[in-house]
Amino acid sequence: MRSSVLRAIVATQWRRWRRERLFFWIISAAAVLLLCSVALNVQQTATQLQERNQLQAVAEKDWHSQPDRHPHRVVHFGDFVFKPVQFFARWDWGVEQHAGTSIYLEGHRQNSANFSQSAQSSSLQQFGVLTPAFVVQVVVPLLMIFLGFGSLSQERESGLLMQLLASGARASELVFGKFLALYAVGLLALLPLLILLIWSLFTPGADAARGMILLVGYGVYLMICAALVIVLAGFAKSSYSALMICLALWVLACVAMPRVSSFVTRQYWPAPSWVAIEIEAENRLKKLGDSHNPNDPYFAAFKEKTLREYGVQRVEDLPFNYGGLLMQEGERLTAQVFDELNSNLQARYSLQNQRYRQMAWLNPAMAISTLSMAAAGTDFAHHLHFLQATEARRFAMIQALNKIHTEQISFANDRNERVSAKVLLSAPRQLYQAPNVAFAMPFVVQAGTVLLVWAGLCWALLHRVARRVGAGQ
Repeated sequence: MRSSVLRAIVATQWRRWRRERLFFWIISAAAVLLLCSVALNVQQTATQLQERNQLQAVAEKDWHSQPDRHPHRVVHFGDFVFKPVQFFARWDWGVEQHAGTSIYLEGHRQNSANFSQSAQSSSLQQFGVLTPAFVVQVVVPLLMIFLGFGSLSQERESGLLMQLLASGARASELVFGKFLALYAVGLLALLPLLILLIWSLFTPGADAARGMILLVGYGVYLMICAALVIVLAGFAKSSYSALMICLALWVLACVAMPRVSSFVTRQYWPAPSWVAIEIEAENRLKKLGDSHNPNDPYFAAFKEKTLREYGVQRVEDLPFNYGGLLMQEGERLTAQVFDELNSNLQARYSLQNQRYRQMAWLNPAMAISTLSMAAAGTDFAHHLHFLQATEARRFAMIQALNKIHTEQISFANDRNERVSAKVLLSAPRQLYQAPNVAFAMPFVVQAGTVLLVWAGLCWALLHRVARRVGAGQ
């Protein structure tokens, strides 16, 4: 194909679109919608950052202002952890709108993440948030349909197509020129993402590699959309049929299939609710033992075992506070039960997401959604990483306090003794560190492979259309 001819066809197509009133309204509507989504998400991200930082500062102040007290009171006083906001949430909020943003850490139990943004927003906002990712994934392909559905079919109907071929233009140059013209329009929608990528280069803690993955992924996705529109326009018998087929495909890919796939995964691989998890945990713990009940069979046996191990007859004769050791064992059992139930729950959620990603082989719109959330750090896997790291912090903190109870509080005067605040503050409270881009790569690679396969298929179809056009069909 001659590059000079391709450039001429692209320029001619753009001039034709600029002369049409429809082009002005489509571009204007897309620009306004995209700019509004960007402004909304940048403002929302700033608000979320400010709120969570303020609340975390309050939690830190409360923790460090504790007086001298009994370690077990600190166990029940607890701690709060607030989930950090990912930089590229400005582009795609992913599951962040529906997942909890804070967790209360306390002894004897594991709590779920609470206070999701959708639960705290108005009823209208709960239908979904307008994000730049949504605009590019769903709205831009629709606008490309209205621009490109008549690219070949209208020229075939008017007889202009045969005149162009007779004047020396090759069918492949004509088809790929139309494709490039439409693809260039779609790429304009990625300008805000490019700005975000440049912004991330100067923002501490932002991973620019994530922005690069987003830019490349969306570039491939829009190429697929532009190619499909030209392919359908080339195969359709009329402009009307091309428009109807494109719209039907858009509804199927961008509206129906993602929702149906999500529904199917929940129906065939259901997950228990958190309430059911808590009830099951309580039932299991009752069967295992109650560390607060001195007559409990399990802990009575634990007491006898400890006495034999240290060669004494009474807990008062132990070289440490048996009450603190009892709390350590009780916490270990509680964490063991909750860890098992949570692991099963999280495995079920992961299975649902895995099945959804497998269904994305049928739909590039689902693949780009998966890639977008993974690269932005707002998918379920990143949320699960936060939950697991937070539980590790909770368990380490509670057991450290129980150890202080065991070693620095006497058994004889357990209820009345206090420990200095300086000692209590030595309990570990490791700050959460979000994973880097390498954590997201398995999901990015899987979704990216789907997009590349679709891109190869569309490229082959464009050549097929070119041969069809060249044959005068």
